[in-house]
Amino acid sequence: MENLSDISNNAALIWFIAGLAFLLLEFLLPGLIVLFFGIGCWSSTLILLIFPETPLNIQILVFLFTSVLSLIFLRNLLKKRLENRSKSDVENLEEFIGKNCIAKSDFSKGISGKVEFNGSLWDAQSDYKISSGDNLKIKEVKSIHLIVEPV
Repeated sequence: MENLSDISNNAALIWFIAGLAFLLLEFLLPGLIVLFFGIGCWSSTLILLIFPETPLNIQILVFLFTSVLSLIFLRNLLKKRLENRSKSDVENLEEFIGKNCIAKSDFSKGISGKVEFNGSLWDAQSDYKISSGDNLKIKEVKSIHLIVEPV
């Protein structure tokens, strides 16, 4: 039980674990906000590692100050970078149009199927009756679905 009391007495470790929890929580919650509270926790950890006798009220002020400042100054920058990356991914998908693929399952209008393209399986839809093994041409890309037609 001594190890547990050592951990609870080490404020830097508690702040670090809280920051890690906020980082993991960011993956579950949309909005790109919780991450910055993790940054605030890690800032308090850093202060405690440099100045081990920092009082709790200063730790909390450092947490709040760095959380809010990083949220104000970094959120828009990160959001823009992530949006630009997703736009380039969509542009890359548009390069698929006109390329050939092979049906891996039977499907028809209103029923999705699977096709193989560039070594990967993709969900596909078609206005035509498609049989497994058919050679197809990619007509359109909608989200993560390929719209195909027979060659």
